[in-house]
Amino acid sequence: MTKDILLVDDHAMIRIAIKEYLKGSSEFNIVAEAENGKEAFDILLSQPFDLVITDINMPVVSGLELIENIKLNFPDQLVLALTMDVSEKTIRKLYALGVSGYVVKNVGQREFIEALQQIFDHKKYFSDEVFKKISEIRDQSIAAQSGTKSLSEMEQQILKLLSKHTPSRVIADKLNISPLTTELLIKNLYRKAECKSIPGLILYGIENGMI
Repeated sequence: MTKDILLVDDHAMIRIAIKEYLKGSSEFNIVAEAENGKEAFDILLSQPFDLVITDINMPVVSGLELIENIKLNFPDQLVLALTMDVSEKTIRKLYALGVSGYVVKNVGQREFIEALQQIFDHKKYFSDEVFKKISEIRDQSIAAQSGTKSLSEMEQQILKLLSKHTPSRVIADKLNISPLTTELLIKNLYRKAECKSIPGLILYGIENGMI
């Protein structure tokens, strides 16, 4: 079955190039386009897509804001980031948001299609440059882990489940604890990580080698 894709980029030439990559494909079909995150989210509210491919740096509403909105409202939506921004800050944020893939814009057709195939095979795909930086971040995190506040085994389990955007009620069922206990443990995680959001907790887990 052909996969329906929403393509989001403020540069028409990029959208044309991506459509050319997929021209004649029986696997993938770009059925809608948007020039910024606001347009894209409005389209998402009106129809479902198998995948959203989005740039990061865009006017009106950025790709990062779009992905945050998607994960809040459509947590199971697959998202592929397509950007030239490979800064550590952006990589950390996108990784914490749980994107399905992160591909640089100079990617060739073969690798681009491979990325889509892996994503639809329930795997994550990162361009070599991005994967290298993620590995460096993990190495730094492991080295720094000894100086962090310790988490209980239960808190670590909850942190891992939160990193997969698992709802708190499902966490309670999986760990065989009450919803109230789950909420208290999540509050403890916020306190120890010194943050106030799920992406912040995920960043804390990544930085300390727990995820």
